[in-house]
Order: sequence, then structure tokens, then C-alpha cells
Amino acid sequence: MNDLKADTRVIFFLILVQIGATLLAWNLLSKDVEFVEGGAGYGTSFAFFVLIIFVTVILLAIIRLGLSRYLYLFTEYFGLFFILLFIAGSLTDSTGFGLLASISVLLIKLKYGENRIVLLFVSLVICIGISSIIGITFGPLPLILLLVLLSIYDFIAVKKTKHMISMAEDVLKKKGPQLLSFSSPTDEIIIGIADIIFPSALFVSVYISEGMPVAIATSFASIVGLMLLFKGPINEGMPAIPFVSLGIVGYIVGILLI
Repeated sequence: MNDLKADTRVIFFLILVQIGATLLAWNLLSKDVEFVEGGAGYGTSFAFFVLIIFVTVILLAIIRLGLSRYLYLFTEYFGLFFILLFIAGSLTDSTGFGLLASISVLLIKLKYGENRIVLLFVSLVICIGISSIIGITFGPLPLILLLVLLSIYDFIAVKKTKHMISMAEDVLKKKGPQLLSFSSPTDEIIIGIADIIFPSALFVSVYISEGMPVAIATSFASIVGLMLLFKGPINEGMPAIPFVSLGIVGYIVGILLI
């Protein structure tokens, strides 16, 4: 494992998230869990996109006020606690076990928070939880609409206004949980958790609607998108969402051929 290049580690992490999110989604579906009654439609996609823009504006304001570190700490521990509570409680049907698991992991995070394995495990849990929720909530087409909107926004935010780069620099400087770092003896890649969550959510959504073969085609295209991203000047700041959204092409090809 130590000999793997950074890009291979990212792809391996993405696959782990997709597998974990699918298993969690399958468990939730077997219990008839619904986060939006009847599933999210196109209106929900637009609303979710507007919410993301709104949160971004607030985050930029907090960064300007120099208070972002407190926000990162709050979202990291608060988010980790409730996602773990949700996952463990769902898998065991025991709120008590969910609380025990959540508190135990939080204590480990507090004591060994700088350990790379602990950081990756925490990120893995967060990505699996959020990916499964989004994948269950959105059907493939509403989620594809959301990905298209996010791809356009990501390109503008990175290449035009560049405020996404400013946010990433602040998160990196203050060690926020929104970025993942994968390094090897020869290279390092830093990528946002959203760039893992959304292709994983699409994988889950497609798996639920169309089955595993089409989901695998979707995942393969997302991985190809990541590989293309890594071939570019990633250190100069590249919008990742458009690349990982190549999974949309895999979905279309899978629907037509499988």
C-alpha cells in the first residue's frame, strides 16, 4: 500500500466509498427509509444547488471575519457524530450502540486527530454517510441535473471568480475536513470531499434505479474522469466536479448498451 501513487490512492478511496455507500443504502432501503417522500425531483435539485451557493456565501463571509477555524471544527465533530450515529444506528437498529460508536470515534479523533489513518477513516465515514443519503434521495436524472449545475458553478468558481481556490487555501491552512490529502513518496494530491461524494452518490442512485451493471459503467467513467483530472496541472487549481461528472456519460452508455 505504501508504494501506491497518490492518484491510485484517490481512486481506491473512491471505490471504497462507493461500496460502503451502496451497502448502507441497501440496508436503509430494506427498512423503507425515505429522506424525501416519493424521492427528490428536479425542483429539489435546483433548491439543493441554491442552498450550496447560499452556504458558500456564508462561508466566504466567515473566512473574511477570520472565524473559519471554529466553523471547521464544529462541522467536523458535529457532522462526524451525527453521521456515525446515523450509520451505526441504522445498521444495528440500536440508538444506544450508535451513541456508543459515535462517542468512541469522537474520542479517538480528539486524541489522535493528526494521525493520517484516523483522518482518512473519519473522511471515509463522512463520505459514505452523505453519499448514501444523497443517492437514496435523488433519482439518477435529478442528480445528473444537480451535477451539471455544480460542474458549471465549479468551473466559474475556480477559473473565473477564483473564490473556490481562496476557500480551499483557507481550509488547507486551517486543516478543515472538507479536503482530503493523499500522498506517496513521490507525489501528493489534495481533493475536496465533494469530489468523492457526488460521483459516489450517482453510483448509489444508478444502482438503485438501474442495477449494478449500469452502476459499474457509471463508476468506471467517474474514475476515468479522475484520471484525466490528475493528468492536468492539478497544482494550479482545477475544477474537479466537471471531471468526476464524466460518470454521467458512463450512465448514458450503460443505459444504451446494457
